[in-house]
Amino acid sequence: MSPPVAYDLYQNFPNPGNPSTVIRYDIPAEAQVDLVLYNLLGQAVRTMVSAVQKAGRYDYSLDAGDLPSGVYFYRIVAKSTGVLEGTTVPPTDSFVKTFKMMILK
Repeated sequence: MSPPVAYDLYQNFPNPGNPSTVIRYDIPAEAQVDLVLYNLLGQAVRTMVSAVQKAGRYDYSLDAGDLPSGVYFYRIVAKSTGVLEGTTVPPTDSFVKTFKMMILK
């Protein structure tokens, strides 16, 4: 499978999570990736990913069993560390996207 051609973040599934869910995202070139879960007050409640990752599609399995039921937001911030051959991603490219999710117990 070839690497993705663009950054993307997808709606978690299942949504609502009960209490686990999967968050999928695409990285077209090596990037510093931060995937963080926020509560309705905008407070970070969990850093799910904070690492340099190679190009590819990733699935993060969130076990929210320790979190109260409610509405949350998850946000990805990815900043390219360099251009990989065959991509059009400039080295200073960055991507930010946020989705809403529900956790029910």
